[in-house]
Amino acid sequence: MLVTAYLSLFEEDGGITKANLKQLAKVMGVENPENITQPTELVRVIQNASQ
Repeated sequence: MLVTAYLSLFEEDGGITKANLKQLAKVMGVENPENITQPTELVRVIQNASQ
């Protein structure tokens, strides 16, 4: 649910940026998301954290 809420907010703001993904990863409990440089890697760790 949290992921869906964040994605809705980002869409309303004009789309999802890498900074938005890092923010979501941090909220999801991912350690040091600021060190992840690739958006695809951010999506992967967010997916893993949500399971």
